[in-house]
Amino acid sequence: MEKQYITILTESLQKKSEVLSQLIDNSRKQAELLKADRVDWDAFDQRTDAKSDLIKELNGLDQGFESVFSHVSELLQSPEGKKLYADQIRGLQALVTEVTDKSIELQADEARNKTAVEKRFQEYRGGIRKGRTSSRVAYGYYQNMNQMNYLPPQFLDNKK
Repeated sequence: MEKQYITILTESLQKKSEVLSQLIDNSRKQAELLKADRVDWDAFDQRTDAKSDLIKELNGLDQGFESVFSHVSELLQSPEGKKLYADQIRGLQALVTEVTDKSIELQADEARNKTAVEKRFQEYRGGIRKGRTSSRVAYGYYQNMNQMNYLPPQFLDNKK
C-alpha cells in the first residue's frame, strides 16, 4: 500500500513539474508580447487566463500531494522506511528540487513581467497626459487667436 502512495507522490510531483513548465512558457510568451512595439493586450489576457487555469490545477495538485504525504510521512521518515524506500525517496527529493527550481524561475519571470507591465502603463499614462497637455495648449492658442482678430470699431464715437 505504501508503495502505491509513493508512486502517487512521484506522479503528483511530475505533473506539478509539467504544469510549472507550462506556466514558465506562458510567462515567457507574455514577456515577448510586452517587448513588442504595440502590445497585443488580447493575447496577453488570454495568456493570463491560461495561467490562471494552470494555477488552479497546481493548487489541486498541492492539496492532493499534502493529503497523500500525510499518510506516508511517518513511514518515509522512520529509519526502516528510509532503508526500504531509499531509491524512491531520492527520486522524490530530486523531483522536489526540480519543482522548487521551476517555482523560483517562475517567480523571477513574473517579477520581470510585472515590471514590464508597469513600465508600459506608465508610458500609456504619459502619452495620455501629453495628449491632454497638447489639447489644453491648442485650446488656449485658439482662444488667444480669436481674441486677437477682434478689433473694436475705429470710427465709432463713444461720446453721448
